[in-house]
Amino acid sequence: GARAHGAVLGQATTRGGLNSAVAIDTGGTGLAEAARRALVGHTTLERIPYVNGGGEGDALFTRIESNAVRALWGDKSEQVLVSSQEACFGHSGAPLGNLGAALTLMMMREGEVCPTANCTTPSPVCTFDPVPGTKTRALDFDRALSFNYQVGGVNSALLLGGGDVC
Repeated sequence: GARAHGAVLGQATTRGGLNSAVAIDTGGTGLAEAARRALVGHTTLERIPYVNGGGEGDALFTRIESNAVRALWGDKSEQVLVSSQEACFGHSGAPLGNLGAALTLMMMREGEVCPTANCTTPSPVCTFDPVPGTKTRALDFDRALSFNYQVGGVNSALLLGGGDVC
C-alpha cells in the first residue's frame, strides 16, 4: 500500500575496456556510453536536467564525470546540474546506487536539488554546475540520471523517472 515515488526506467553498465581491472577511464567514455544505453527507448538527454553524480570530491572522479557530461551534452553541459551527496553516505559501493537513486527521486518529488556535499568552490575541471554551497536549488524535473562506479572500470547509469511513471 505504499505510494511509489518513481521508478528505474533504464539501466546500463559498461566496463572501461582498459588493460587493468583496476585502471580508470578518465576520459569518461564508458560512463557516457552507459548513460546513452540507459536512455534508449525511454527519453532523450534534452529531458535530463540533473545527474546524481558518483564522485565524492576526488579530482579523478570529477574529471571522469566532467568528461562524460561534456561528451553527452556538449556545449550545453554547463547547464546540467550534477551533485553528489556520497560524502554523507560513506563510500561503500554496494549501497551507493540505491541511496543515490532514492535521494534523486526524493529531490524530484520536492522539486529541489541538494548541493554537492562539502563543495563550496567548484573545481575548474567541472564542465557542469556542481550545485555548490549549502542550500538546495529549485528544479522542476521528472527525469534524471544517477551514476555509480565500481572497481574494474565498471560504470553504471540509472535513468530515473518521477511519480508520473508509477
